Amino acid sequence: MRILPTRRTSAKRKTSLISILRKISYVLLAGVAAALVFEFEATWEVLQELVITAVEFIEQELEAFFAHAVGLSHYYAQMATAWLGLFTLLTIGIVLIRKVIRITVRAKATLPTWREEKKEAARSWWQQNTDAAREWWAGLSLARKVALVVAVVTFAVPLAWALAVAFATLITVII
Repeated sequence: MRILPTRRTSAKRKTSLISILRKISYVLLAGVAAALVFEFEATWEVLQELVITAVEFIEQELEAFFAHAVGLSHYYAQMATAWLGLFTLLTIGIVLIRKVIRITVRAKATLPTWREEKKEAARSWWQQNTDAAREWWAGLSLARKVALVVAVVTFAVPLAWALAVAFATLITVII
């Protein structure tokens, strides 16, 4: 005896399939992002080729649609595809510009309050640490103050020199 699936089970399967496809797309996006970060040159070339191939495929299918379904000649099908692509690109550009303008306006509205909050937090941190350092420094004897200054100069000057040489070497290798 064969049991036919009910609507409830097929809806569950459809929901689980959608969630699986969503998870797969997230994994693919994470993989592309990681590849862009760690191997930018190779990944960028692959992504360019994928985008170009997808656009050319869409253009070819639109041209075939205009030629066969609408009945346009080859020349006019190409023209219709080109104009449709231009209008699509312009529409996407206008939508993106409007979104960027909205995001910029929102950022300009929230930036001064965020800046003041961070500025006040930095000032309070600086004040707290300078007070603690002054209190610590005041508790030292003269001999310990001299020893500390000598130790800092003894270690800081060679360390600064070594860092300068390392950065200069790195810059000459890069250039």
